[in-house]
Amino acid sequence: MRIGLITAAPGHQLLADATALLTPRHEVVALDPRGHDGAGTRDPVGPGALADVYLLKARTPRALAFATSLERRGAPVVNSAAATARCQDRTAMAERALRAGLPFAPTRTVASLAGLAAEPPLVLWSSRAATAAAMTWWPAWTTPHTYPP
Repeated sequence: MRIGLITAAPGHQLLADATALLTPRHEVVALDPRGHDGAGTRDPVGPGALADVYLLKARTPRALAFATSLERRGAPVVNSAAATARCQDRTAMAERALRAGLPFAPTRTVASLAGLAAEPPLVLWSSRAATAAAMTWWPAWTTPHTYPP
């Protein structure tokens, strides 16, 4: 099977380990979404050269545009462009999960971090996951817990 890995960071430990596990039986090709111009005129995958499946492991606008262009060509993309885009806004994601009856951590959106110092331990995210990594903040009197981004 030919697997296309859509990522600008194929050397990331998790992705490198997954590639190592897959390569004895499958061909894994890393595709940098920065090589896609968003309009489809510059495409890392040539015409007719589609992989059997693509794994979307990036969430930049170019990565989403690249995945969408592959989906339009009939390629299966795991973590579809639409699903990945819907997960970018954490507040909207929490609202959707709760409407579906799924458990979800209490979530709220604030315009500013001012005034949060008196709050209990918090996990802070940028409102758009693609723009920044997760920010974590704990008051000095608490013990931080690991919460993956």
